[in-house]
Amino acid sequence: MRRASLALVLGGAVAASAAVRVSIMGGYAAAMEWSSAHDFGISAAAELDLTNFLAVGARLTHSSVPIPAGASSGTELSQGRLRITPVALFLQFRWPGAGRLKPYLAAGGGYSFNSHVLAAEAAAAWDLVGFSVEEKVENTTVVFAGAGFDLAVGPRLFFNVHAQIIVAPLSGTWTLTDTVTGEKATGSMSGSNGLNSLVAGIGLKYQF
Repeated sequence: MRRASLALVLGGAVAASAAVRVSIMGGYAAAMEWSSAHDFGISAAAELDLTNFLAVGARLTHSSVPIPAGASSGTELSQGRLRITPVALFLQFRWPGAGRLKPYLAAGGGYSFNSHVLAAEAAAAWDLVGFSVEEKVENTTVVFAGAGFDLAVGPRLFFNVHAQIIVAPLSGTWTLTDTVTGEKATGSMSGSNGLNSLVAGIGLKYQF
């Protein structure tokens, strides 16, 4: 009897608060391995309330940051543009209450699609000495932790501020080709924090 009552109470709590929210955010993105590698980032998310204070969701983030010349610190990445697109599932703790301001914490993990495009200046410098170079950054698993708040600006519309740290190792390969003989030299890239990044911004959230 007690178990049945508890199940009914929990089921009622979930049903009463089962709101769905979608959001989109744009702002600042930075690769933490390089102090000057920062540019634009965007993030979109969907959340489903489990209780008044706990939600589950999915988040897609995309950041594109320039890697400056001479900035390699053991990661082997040359001057160019690094793109990181993690897709993650998360749990979100929201401070309960009926006020307009809703702070929250979130954490989760997933998979990131990564790429690096060599800058034209770097490619030209290698070409002058008779070589072409290719650098491939592998996709990888990620974890993230974030925090933010929603501020109600209407019955279903919220102003959202969010910041998150994405943690991912760097894994990849480089290939150096002699443009005269065609001979190739290859190697691997690795770094424990080469793809760690920070994304922060503002956006809008809508609750269904």
